[in-house]
Amino acid sequence: TGKQKLTLDNDNTVLETVTITENRSPYVRQADRMIVNVEGTMLANGLSTLDLLQRSPNLWVDHNGNIRIRGNQSVIVMIDDIIQRMSAEQLAEYLRSIPSENIKRIEIISNPGAEYEAQGLGGIVKIVMKKGTNDGFKVILLARYIQNVKDPYFNGGTLFDYKNKRLYLSGAIAYTKDNQRYKTDYNIQYPDDSKYLSKTQRFKDLNSYNARLTANYEIAKNQNIGLQTIWTNSKSDQDFHTTNAHQMKGDTLYKTTDNVWKNRPTMVNSTFNYSLKIDTLESNFKVI
Repeated sequence: TGKQKLTLDNDNTVLETVTITENRSPYVRQADRMIVNVEGTMLANGLSTLDLLQRSPNLWVDHNGNIRIRGNQSVIVMIDDIIQRMSAEQLAEYLRSIPSENIKRIEIISNPGAEYEAQGLGGIVKIVMKKGTNDGFKVILLARYIQNVKDPYFNGGTLFDYKNKRLYLSGAIAYTKDNQRYKTDYNIQYPDDSKYLSKTQRFKDLNSYNARLTANYEIAKNQNIGLQTIWTNSKSDQDFHTTNAHQMKGDTLYKTTDNVWKNRPTMVNSTFNYSLKIDTLESNFKVI
């Protein structure tokens, strides 16, 4: 057999950049809170912030936007360190306008610690935004009308947002009109053939105005100052008219009762806060 000579040549092949992406679990349980990680997870695309809350464990969100922590009736929503003091309808519309791409994480705090003690809250849902997102000016108009037979319900107003680098402004103006009436009839027959008849009419007239202005400024990466002012002015009148008749053998007793309740509450509330992040673990020093 003849010998064959085999020659090997060098051939260098350079691969293009290979990117390996890992989606981490969005849910992390800590000692005092449940963390819903949005950034870098499957929740980061195509959802609104309200959708995120509806998918978060330990939270219940109804069709009107009322948010509850399971077993807890008192819940406040915070965006970063700013408490969102608005009605459930206004808050729901506002959260629908914030895409999940702008959210870093959501913290569900069932039993707030000492850092939140000043709010006197039973539970907190804290939404942490990504830095440098959602810059610009945004206005949301709200309106809702319900006709209940003769009694109308109307709620309308506007929300606005302005964010530019370190400055964040948010505000709301709203008006609510709610008329209600109730009728109750009693007809009781006793064994001795006597009767008790009662008719009650209750009228409720509510007119409410409210406004909110929130300002927050980032002094440095670890320092923030904020100011929030809320004004409410409402009229809540109630009229009660009751007619009673006790029919006995050969006699009838009549009684008529009229009650008028008038309520004119007005409130102005301002809160100033300063926050300093002390270390990389986000330990905070706060003045409220």
